[in-house]
Amino acid sequence: MGIFSFRGYGPGRGVRKDERKLKRPFLLFYYLFFNFNKFIKTSMLFTVVCLPVITIGPAICGMTYINYCIAEDKPSFFLSDFFEHFRKNFFKGLFAFIITLIPLFSYTVALFNAEAIPHFKNFLMPLLLVNLIMLMMSFYIYPLIVFYDIPFFAVFKNALLFALIKLPLNLLVAAVILGLITVTFYYIPVIGMIVTPLFLISFLNYFSTFSVWPTIKKYMEV
Repeated sequence: MGIFSFRGYGPGRGVRKDERKLKRPFLLFYYLFFNFNKFIKTSMLFTVVCLPVITIGPAICGMTYINYCIAEDKPSFFLSDFFEHFRKNFFKGLFAFIITLIPLFSYTVALFNAEAIPHFKNFLMPLLLVNLIMLMMSFYIYPLIVFYDIPFFAVFKNALLFALIKLPLNLLVAAVILGLITVTFYYIPVIGMIVTPLFLISFLNYFSTFSVWPTIKKYMEV
């Protein structure tokens, strides 16, 4: 077994003939097209469940499982699977979300107080780098929580290793995600307010899960 190895779980079934002809990048759009309505349902459910705010982390766990099933073309029961992994990973998801917010909160505080406290300007670039690393780690944190029964510390340790080992891929995924968010909210904010709870939330989670799952599977299941 490899240094990352832990046994995971997940349903499986055969691969359709038309899927075998497609390279993995094209499968991203193939599954998107055939599961478009599920992305809408998942985004809407996530938005409703996250209204108490404290449930955001656990809801990401539930959404990650649904999008994993789409990305790997595995069967799932939408509501029951979402809430099963929401409930099962509630505390890990909650604390993971809080931890991932700490760098963003720190950067925001430094940015808005940089004029009043000039010394804070020295922290802006390091904190921006930490936020980028944490964003890339988050691609792995929630799949690791959902699919592998490992200690909470090991989740973040492995996520950091994955973020560095696959740095070019993670930078590309981060660029796409940040680009979509920027275009949606900066250039067309009104449409963004509509598209985000209806589709974008679930799609971004699907995109990151689809992109990083081969890496997770390679190192965690050898």
